[in-house]
Amino acid sequence: AVMGKPCANLFKLAVRSWAVSKSSIYVVGDDLDGDIRGAQNAGMKSILVKTGKFSGENLENSKIVPDYIINSIAELSGLIKLG
Repeated sequence: AVMGKPCANLFKLAVRSWAVSKSSIYVVGDDLDGDIRGAQNAGMKSILVKTGKFSGENLENSKIVPDYIINSIAELSGLIKLG
């Protein structure tokens, strides 16, 4: 089996013991290929955060389209309801 981002197996293994549907899981990341494409490969929602490895140029030139884009992790609570 292949493991590692963006392979769907890694994401599915990480949540295997959770009693929730894949479509209700949000993956938050700053890397379009590893985090966002990985989430999409696994059938999960994706949130790109514009910090860390984020590059506006990469976003403009990529075919990968995140479900949501936020400037900071501080905006996460306004986007999804936790708990």
